[in-house]
This record gives sequence, C-alpha cells and structure tokens, in this order.
Amino acid sequence: MESSRRGTVIVAEGRGPVRDYVQGLLSRALPEVSQVSASGCVAAREVIDSLASLSSASGPIVVVSGVRSSGIDGLDLAEHVWRSGSPLSVVLLCGFPTVEERARARELAATLIEDP
Repeated sequence: MESSRRGTVIVAEGRGPVRDYVQGLLSRALPEVSQVSASGCVAAREVIDSLASLSSASGPIVVVSGVRSSGIDGLDLAEHVWRSGSPLSVVLLCGFPTVEERARARELAATLIEDP
C-alpha cells in the first residue's frame, strides 16, 4: 500500500548534482513528502507562485535553496516568500555565511543551515 504524501519540498538548486543529492537525502529521510525540482531560485519562484493557490490540506510547503546563486539568490527568494504572506517555510544552505546574510535570513524568518 502506497503511503499518502504529506507536504511538499521545493529543492531550488542550479547545480544538477547538488540538487540530485539533496533530493536523494530527502527521499530517504522523508519518503512521504512530495518533491519539486527547480533549477535555481528563478524557477523556484515560478513554482512557488503556481502553488500559491494550494490549500493547506496538501500539507506544509518548504523551499530549500542555497544562499548564493545566479539570478536571484536564496535570500531574494526568501524575501519573495515573506512578502507574499504565503505559509511557506524557507531553509537556506550556505558555507561560511556573512554577518549580513545571517541577519537578513533572520529578518525573513528563514532557517539558515551553515556548512562546516
């Protein structure tokens, strides 16, 4: 019997191997959660805007992105989510974030996970 899906994770990463790795980790750790692949923050923003009409019955939606990327970066994406007022959560990944990046993530209510 297939388990029902609970929630969605949008993995926003421009580098295919990194995106695949994160999705593999999530699949093993959270098999009941649906995943949407976005090839960067610009694509993730389009996905977020298209999911805005989803009801909360589909479960929570979490965006996982790196802080630094081309086009719009993860912090810009977090700001888009924050300004939209949508109930999405944002998790940002960064190796050696600056003081400014840490402060901006806090202001936008984004979770910042620092790489060693």
